[in-house]
Amino acid sequence: MREGPLAWAAMLLALVPGATGQWSLLETDSRKREPAHLYQTFGQGVWDRYEGASAESIRRFRGFRYGLFVHYGLSSFKGADLSWSRQTRAFPDPGEGTIPDAEYEGFADRFRMERFDADRWVSMARRAGMRYIVAVAKHHDGFHMWDTAHSDFKITNSPFGRDYLKELADACQRDGMPFGVYYSQRDWHHPDYQPLDPTATEPTPAPPYWKALRGAGRRAGPRHDRYISYMHDTVRELMTGYGRIDVLWWDALWWGGMYHADMWESAGIESEVRRLQPRILINNRASLPGDFDTPEQRLGMFQDDRPWESCISLGPHWAWSPGEVKSKRELVRLLVGTASGDGNLLISTGARSDGSFDPQHVRRLLEVGEWLERFGDTIYGTRGGPWKPGDWGGSTHSGSTAFLHVTSWPSDGLVLPDLGRTVRDAAIVSGSGSVSVTRSSGSLRIAVPESDRDPIDTIIRLELAGSE
Repeated sequence: MREGPLAWAAMLLALVPGATGQWSLLETDSRKREPAHLYQTFGQGVWDRYEGASAESIRRFRGFRYGLFVHYGLSSFKGADLSWSRQTRAFPDPGEGTIPDAEYEGFADRFRMERFDADRWVSMARRAGMRYIVAVAKHHDGFHMWDTAHSDFKITNSPFGRDYLKELADACQRDGMPFGVYYSQRDWHHPDYQPLDPTATEPTPAPPYWKALRGAGRRAGPRHDRYISYMHDTVRELMTGYGRIDVLWWDALWWGGMYHADMWESAGIESEVRRLQPRILINNRASLPGDFDTPEQRLGMFQDDRPWESCISLGPHWAWSPGEVKSKRELVRLLVGTASGDGNLLISTGARSDGSFDPQHVRRLLEVGEWLERFGDTIYGTRGGPWKPGDWGGSTHSGSTAFLHVTSWPSDGLVLPDLGRTVRDAAIVSGSGSVSVTRSSGSLRIAVPESDRDPIDTIIRLELAGSE
């Protein structure tokens, strides 16, 4: 079942620049597609033939609910956004960054990471209540955070000299923390990267940011076959040398036709990935349906028939920067909104250039971890619903137990549709006090004295009769 965006969450993130994402859906889906470039549609045959993850892997992924997205790399020297701050971007990516290419790529010669401790990172994520970690292996800038055999532009050629990704993967596996890798098919450093032939296309100011010249048609550049071979070789390295990989996070969005599956030979490499890592989940940013949708810098809509994961930055950039970070209130409400919509939340930040996390970032994440220590059973392992999210908040459930997360009390009281199931018991989970439930005229009226309401999230447990 799918419904519209979470209203209060949409307002919360309305001012976030660059809020994008990617949804995969059948061409017969009646959902309003706005803006259209964020929705990639597939025919029934393509959808049915897609080799997706097992039901057990999907169930496990949904149970994670909350994870850490580690954007770490060369931009940490400037506290700027990873890759996007590099001045030159390869076509068809538009615009340019503020750091000259030579300076940006020269940061690799200064990467010492003298305070990096993978076990400490994983411990921090665990105490923050996160149930999985996805780490950038290669971003658009083409810098490899592992000891690849297929490029010299890599972390082991920096003064750090060690395989950062291997150390982080090993630390996750020692801890039992599920581990995923982010791999961008885009590469602004590689000399053979030509997903579009520059002699047959020209840039445009709006998505998909290119168009074919008259009579030319869409085709790759003459060297791009070599890039595909390199790309597939490096992905195989990640799938064979780093233990169990739970998530593969591609990042070349459909974007209204900006990128296509044949640009990466996506079907072939995904089939091989699933053979090498049978329990893996793969996102939908390779122009195939994927196992889960990826709204970005915004919460998704209520959708319980297909997994989704919102990736949202802790601060102003995906990677570390010295700016303000989201408040505990914002983060808890994002987490509640995600779980109520039946999705996952992946919060992104990164370390500073010395390999340590900003204490301000750590404090904020641990505040959410403390909240989850108290109320995590209303989030982890639950499903969204049975009541759909609204301006008031949302609900989660496990078996016959439902949890109302009331983040904004309506002025005339909270009134919900009657599901036809008797409420056998009701109690406030987020504090002390009383709650009353009145059933009449096809609705339930939920009342909690104002003095007993939590300023961030009033959680009410309802024990329901009957089955879902």
